[in-house]
Amino acid sequence: MANIIDIFKITAFLDEARWSSIDNYSTIDYDCCNLSGEKKLLVHYLLYVMDRQMPYERIWSLGGRIFSHIVNDYITNGTSTFVCPEDSNATAHVQTAGKSIKFYAKTSKGDEYFQSRFVSTDYKSIYTTLYILEHVSNKNLVDFLKKVADRYKENKDEIIYRLAFALYLLTYECKQRKQNEELKDYLNTLNGEAEKQRVKVQKYLSNDTADVDNDYKVFCNKQKYYAKRLWCSLRDYLKSPEYNKELRNALDSILTYNIEDCFTQLELPGDVWNNNNNFTECLFANTESERRPKSWCLNKHLREKFNAPDSGITEGYPEQFDVTFSLAPMMCSKLDCEYCPYGILLFHKIDGKSIKHHFNELCVDNPQKFCPIVLYSTGYKYRCVGNEKCILCKLWKQRTMNQNR
Repeated sequence: MANIIDIFKITAFLDEARWSSIDNYSTIDYDCCNLSGEKKLLVHYLLYVMDRQMPYERIWSLGGRIFSHIVNDYITNGTSTFVCPEDSNATAHVQTAGKSIKFYAKTSKGDEYFQSRFVSTDYKSIYTTLYILEHVSNKNLVDFLKKVADRYKENKDEIIYRLAFALYLLTYECKQRKQNEELKDYLNTLNGEAEKQRVKVQKYLSNDTADVDNDYKVFCNKQKYYAKRLWCSLRDYLKSPEYNKELRNALDSILTYNIEDCFTQLELPGDVWNNNNNFTECLFANTESERRPKSWCLNKHLREKFNAPDSGITEGYPEQFDVTFSLAPMMCSKLDCEYCPYGILLFHKIDGKSIKHHFNELCVDNPQKFCPIVLYSTGYKYRCVGNEKCILCKLWKQRTMNQNR
């Protein structure tokens, strides 16, 4: 098994590469709307609500165009925009589509419609989110998170969990539509249930938190490991060069400490690629599949390793392993360990074949050029940092020394 400390070091290196440029991740098509930073962030947040079991490219493009207009209208008209009219001339709204729902907008490409994989549940989550924001923080997601940070600013050791739980209450605690429930009956409950959730959120933001304290504990002990979309959103608002200015500036005006010092609280979203069998068995051989309980998941495993008193981990933290979203399809699917950054730590693949890593053939040691190993294994464009600073180079030299002993 590879050294867990070195695994975290490589992961931190790849994560730094990931966020070094906006070119390393997909961006949203905000269509023709001249949206402010706060509006763009809200569009992004609502799109992540629908990011389940469908190509993210479609959500970011078609969904992005439509929700740009929906959010723009919402800021002007409130949740009255987000209803299901039988006939409407509004530029963006929600319509019934038989027994289901569809999102509509007049975009630069004409009349466009979008349906997510679980559109009824997603619609309820989105409606509840917009309803609460309208009544609690003037329709502004950043202001909402700012209120949370102000309420819990003394809790540095859990400030990010506090922010995450607030988003959970805002969006993800909604009851799903019952299997045989008529759409009309389902929609009739929206406003009442959204109001109940608003009351709960208001208590969380006040000094009267007794009713939600136990829910917070449950979230931290269990639910946080099954909140992929929530963590993806919050992670982007704290780390992405495209979005972090809005939230980081708001937090800097409240907190007496640097929020970046708390990034270790961020959880790995738990995407299917994070739990890729080839990746996990390659690097965590002492937890091979036949020995794992059914509840085993990489994000929980990494948190336990990281929090262990004797972990020795000083670089990296669990959320950064989301680089596997880019790496696993390109490396692990083909067992291409000879070119993989993590392959530097290994001498054999999971199928038993020996690994002859091509580090020397790939390394350019030239800050004017992109790192070929990072580019080939993840697709990230990242300038070479030079052999003196490069953790991959240091680990390669360490591997070479071990082989020559």
